[in-house]
Amino acid sequence: MKDNNYSKQITVSVNSEKVFQALNEGLNIWWGKTSNTAYKKGGQFTITFENGYW
Repeated sequence: MKDNNYSKQITVSVNSEKVFQALNEGLNIWWGKTSNTAYKKGGQFTITFENGYW
């Protein structure tokens, strides 16, 4: 079976700082516990789910 990737591009009328904040604010509420966070351009973080997977 071939892997299928999904991609979507949208255009919004707001600056990049606001978009970045909106995408990162409350990330742990949507996905799971976050750690090793570096909320900056090129930054990384780890999400841990309740079942122990990350």
